Amino acid sequence: FFFIFPCTMKASPIVVEIKSHPTHVIEFFRCVVHTIIFHRALGNVRVQDYVIERLDNFTYARCNDVTIDTDVERMIEGLRTKIIKTSNTKFTVNVEFREQCVNAGWLGTSLIPGDIWETWSIQITLEQSDELKKNAEEHLRNYVFQIVELISNREEPLPKITTKSAICYPFVASEPPTPWYSSPRISV
Repeated sequence: FFFIFPCTMKASPIVVEIKSHPTHVIEFFRCVVHTIIFHRALGNVRVQDYVIERLDNFTYARCNDVTIDTDVERMIEGLRTKIIKTSNTKFTVNVEFREQCVNAGWLGTSLIPGDIWETWSIQITLEQSDELKKNAEEHLRNYVFQIVELISNREEPLPKITTKSAICYPFVASEPPTPWYSSPRISV
């Protein structure tokens, strides 16, 4: 007999729209993802100030964790590959947070992945704008403040914390599904 405690929370998408000059898109994306993860890491977190030298030493806080850095860099490589392989100027990356549920069985308890309780939809638009390039720090600062404000204004309760690790809620990046009604891409 195994007892599985149901995970009942549902994902509620939060949209962050980013406009970036192509030369800064990777730094913008890295900062935005780390900011989201930092504000969802409710366990024992070591904080690191990260400096973006290319943006006049713009500094933001992020988790000092090798696993998180590896996962974020994997997301960045996926985005970089999409940018290089296509001529698109709009990209979307979803960051989904899952709750963890306790599974009690004969041999003790274990944590199993639960439902997605929060989804961040990061919508990136590349623009060849001198204004975006010149004021990149100001734009990035506004995006960081927007994320903090979105998190602060959330009224839904957080899922139960079932682990003591820095990342209480595992996260994964995904691409949004292609709607069934969209026209297929045909290469000629």
